[in-house]
Amino acid sequence: MKAWITTQTKVKIVSRNTKMSFVRLCISTFIGAFSIINTAATAQPNQLQNCNGVHEFYGNPLAASGRGSDLRILFFIGERENILRCFKNSRAVKVTPLHKELARKTYSKTDEQLILETAQELNFKDPYLANGGI
Repeated sequence: MKAWITTQTKVKIVSRNTKMSFVRLCISTFIGAFSIINTAATAQPNQLQNCNGVHEFYGNPLAASGRGSDLRILFFIGERENILRCFKNSRAVKVTPLHKELARKTYSKTDEQLILETAQELNFKDPYLANGGI
């Protein structure tokens, strides 16, 4: 009788540990998949509805950038005339030529690479960049 009770108790303990391991595995897989999907989704430039030729996209979402895991810079990119017209009366957004903005070295390497890839993808000849803040 004692042997049967001990075996039954061991089975229950192993069963609980297996269930907890499975739950942990599911949660960590979900978090990993969400961060990959989130990175891909945020890097896509979206056309602004009120401003023709101006696109918005978010910077690097990774915590290694020094901003924290949920803080991303909002960038606006477009040709000179379009982006200047779009933010003409805005005090909050400063529009700068792309090469001058990147020369200031204020962004992480990942953000710089993302900005350059976006400008190349959109095929801008005279790209200007505006930082919309975090």
